[in-house]
Amino acid sequence: MSRKAKDEAPLADEAPEAVNAAAVSREDAEDDLPKDPDELRRQIDETRRDLGDTVEALSEKADVKAQVKDRVEEQKQSLREASQKAQETVTAQASQRGSQSVVIGGVIAALLLLLLLRRRRR
Repeated sequence: MSRKAKDEAPLADEAPEAVNAAAVSREDAEDDLPKDPDELRRQIDETRRDLGDTVEALSEKADVKAQVKDRVEEQKQSLREASQKAQETVTAQASQRGSQSVVIGGVIAALLLLLLLRRRRR
């Protein structure tokens, strides 16, 4: 017996089981099919939509360039927001310090005025 014949022999023995398994699977699949052609078309359309969504999701995951671009844009936006917040904080502190400076200046002016008035009385 040739080598090829030896390799094929075990497959021939297993073939009836494989055929039976395929037949059972086919029968199960046929039982699951709707009898109404419109329902079958609806299921086919739904399966196509699901497959399209899956392909789209996979292509997005595989598009590294777009992912990097999206990440860069997210980081830019985050930096813009942080910059704006920092600017607002600095502006608020500057106005608060400006108010404090005016009060301190007023107190100093009042003290100088009191000193001048005391000197004149002497």
